[in-house]
Amino acid sequence: MKDYFDRHDAWPTKNVWIGVSIEMRKYLDRMEILKQTNGQIKFVSFEPLLGDIGYIDFSGISWVIIGGESGPHHRPMDIEWARDIVKQAKEQGVAIWMKQLGGLRPGGELEDFPEDLRIREFPKLKEEVIA
Repeated sequence: MKDYFDRHDAWPTKNVWIGVSIEMRKYLDRMEILKQTNGQIKFVSFEPLLGDIGYIDFSGISWVIIGGESGPHHRPMDIEWARDIVKQAKEQGVAIWMKQLGGLRPGGELEDFPEDLRIREFPKLKEEVIA
């Protein structure tokens, strides 16, 4: 079994969805490591979104999830940070799931979101895995 896991292309298998969390710009390198994996769907969870991310190269990424921090000691999310990620993902053809705005009672209901952030898409699967 050890030889199987030593092979670079063997793990993760092509039917695995694999992702990373990026809370702020200084953690963008996590996405570069993710891009080197062999997963079917590669996703980035920008949650809790705690800062402006800046430019994002989404090549090789299928899905982004965006959400603010929740709970009694939450740190606020600037709605413009979320809008910037949405804009870049749309421009690069990446599916978007706007999860929550954050706050003491974050709510995940789309009608609570600004209209331009009412987005809940799933990534498209590659055909060789569907068949």
